[in-house]
Amino acid sequence: MTTPTDPPRQPYQIPPPGQKGTAAWALGFLAYVPIPIIAQIMTGLVMAGVYPTQKTRGPIAHANARNAANWGLTYSILTAVFVGLAIIFAALLTNGGTTTASAGAAALPLIPLALWVLLSILHVIVTVIGTVKASRGTVFRFPLAIRFISE
Repeated sequence: MTTPTDPPRQPYQIPPPGQKGTAAWALGFLAYVPIPIIAQIMTGLVMAGVYPTQKTRGPIAHANARNAANWGLTYSILTAVFVGLAIIFAALLTNGGTTTASAGAAALPLIPLALWVLLSILHVIVTVIGTVKASRGTVFRFPLAIRFISE
């Protein structure tokens, strides 16, 4: 005589495909479309634009989409600020195409551009980590992202 046994169970629940919010994070790679500055600004807006479509796909997808949107908006705003500062500094230091400042001051526009390059490298790292964690079914929240969209 055999006794009925329970079917084997998974040690943890994995959300069904498409319900993890991976797409929201993966859209961050659009920043590397070869259209400088515009692609970076549009990427953040696209990451934020996906958020409403992920609300109904479950709590993990909703949380990942919200966190990706917050990081995308932070990245877009900081890109606009750093590039804008570089343009303003360059305009203030030039007079009809000639530099009127000392050599040290002439390098001033390079500071926000260097910060923007570092931010773009950080964006790659955050996007990769967010995409990998979301594909595993866990929520990733980058702590330095401004919380535009709260829970």
